[in-house]
Amino acid sequence: MGLGWDQIAVGWKVANETEEFEIKRFLSKRSLFTEFEEFWIDKNGMACEDLQAADLDGDGKPEAHCLRPLYQECEDLLE
Repeated sequence: MGLGWDQIAVGWKVANETEEFEIKRFLSKRSLFTEFEEFWIDKNGMACEDLQAADLDGDGKPEAHCLRPLYQECEDLLE
């Protein structure tokens, strides 16, 4: 993030067909957003309930901030 051009960050709340949770960043290879490079932000670490970008440390570059579902934390406590 903070590279000077538009990027897309996506998080999944529900596991995919291979039972993985993902948070990925997509960088456009072309200005028309017709081709992308994919980069993992987090693979199988958490289900993503909410994802936002904000500059919290004041360096002028946005950081990705992700929240996992509250019920997932509760389930962890019960096991």
